[in-house]
Amino acid sequence: MKVSGQSDRVVIIGSGMAGYFLVQAIREQSKDVPVVLLTENDGRFYPKPMLSSALYHRKSPADIVTATADDMAKKYQVDIRTFACVEMIDSAAKKIFYRQGDNKEVLEYAHVVLATGSDPKTLPLAGSGVSECYQINTLEAYESWTSNLNTGDNIAIIGSGLVGVEFAHDLTHAGYNVQVVSQFEQALYGLVPDNIGLKVRHHLQSLGVDWMVDRCLQRIEKVKDGLLLCGSDGREILVDKVLMAVGIAPRTDLKAEGLIIDDRGGYKVDVYAKTANASIYAIGDCACVCGLQMTYVAPIKQQVKALAQTLTGVLTPIVYPAMPVVVKTPTMPLTMVPVRGDYQGRWHDVSEQDDQAVSAFYDDDQHLRGFVLQGTATVKRSEWLEKMPMLMG
Repeated sequence: MKVSGQSDRVVIIGSGMAGYFLVQAIREQSKDVPVVLLTENDGRFYPKPMLSSALYHRKSPADIVTATADDMAKKYQVDIRTFACVEMIDSAAKKIFYRQGDNKEVLEYAHVVLATGSDPKTLPLAGSGVSECYQINTLEAYESWTSNLNTGDNIAIIGSGLVGVEFAHDLTHAGYNVQVVSQFEQALYGLVPDNIGLKVRHHLQSLGVDWMVDRCLQRIEKVKDGLLLCGSDGREILVDKVLMAVGIAPRTDLKAEGLIIDDRGGYKVDVYAKTANASIYAIGDCACVCGLQMTYVAPIKQQVKALAQTLTGVLTPIVYPAMPVVVKTPTMPLTMVPVRGDYQGRWHDVSEQDDQAVSAFYDDDQHLRGFVLQGTATVKRSEWLEKMPMLMG
C-alpha cells in the first residue's frame, strides 16, 4: 500500500461537472495549489445536460465529450486518477483510502471535496422486465442506451418530469415511437402551473408522443416481443425499450466524521459548502447547501466560484441569485425559475395565447418566488429575472 502526502493538497472526489468546474475555478485563483481528482470512471469531461437533447442536435456520444482525463490533467495541471474507487475517508488522519484495480492506495489531504453526484431513482415495480429498463444519468449509461437503439423502436418513458419530457422530445424527433407513462395529466408536475404543463403535454402529443396516465404502474414483464408494461387499471403496453426517468437521489454513500445527511437529501453543508467537518466540503448533486438541494448547472457554478476562493485562502460564501432553467424542448421554448423553499402561495396567469404563456408564483405576502415563460415569451427572461429576489446571499 502506497501513501502519498502533501500538506496543502485539495482532493476532489468525482469527475462530473461539479468536480471539473471546481478544478477550473481553483486554477483561475491559483496555479500552485496541488489538486488531485479521483474518479471511478475514465474521467471524460462532457456537458451532462446534453444527454437529453443530443439526438435532436445530431450529436453522437463521442461528439458530446469535450476533453479526456489526460486533456484536463495537462490543461489544468491536476493529478487525475481514473478508475479509482474510494473506500473510506479517515477524517482524523486526513487520509483517503481508495482502490485502483488490484492496488490499494492511501492519499493524504488538506481539504477534500465531495462531488459524487447522484444516482437515478427507481420505482418499486415487480416483474421480469424491470432489470431491462434503462436509466440515464451518466455518459456511460447514455452510450449503452444509444448503442442498443434500433430504427423504429417503440419506447416507453416512465416519468414526465424535466428529464422525461426532454427525452420524449429528443427521441420523437429522432424518429422513434414514444409513449410517456405519467402519474399526472400534465407534464412537469410541481415545476410549472397546470395550464402550462398541459400545453407541454399537448405539444409533445402533436409531435407524435402518446401519453398514458397511470397513477401506479405495477409490473414490467419481459416477453418474447419486448417488454410489457402492466398498469394499475389493467391496461398493457408492449414496447421494445423502457427508459425510466423518475428523478435522481444524491450519492451519499461515503461516510466520515462530520458528514450529515440533510432531511431534504444530500450532505448537509453551510454557506461555504463546508460540512460539520472543517476539512470536508460537498458540492453539486450530492450537496444540500443551507437547506437547498439544487440539481442544475447554474447552482454548481455559484458553488465552485465561491469554494475555489475559500480553498485558495479567501473565505467566500455561496450566493444564489434567481437562476433560470431552460427546458430542452427546442420546438417549444420554455424557461422557468422553479419555486425554491416552502412558500405558501399560488400561480398567477399573467398572459396566455396560442404561441406564448407567462405565469408567476407569488407567496402569500405577494413576493415573486418563481415564474415560467413559454413560447415567444421567453424573450422576456431578463425582465422577469430582475423582479426576482436573491435566493441566498
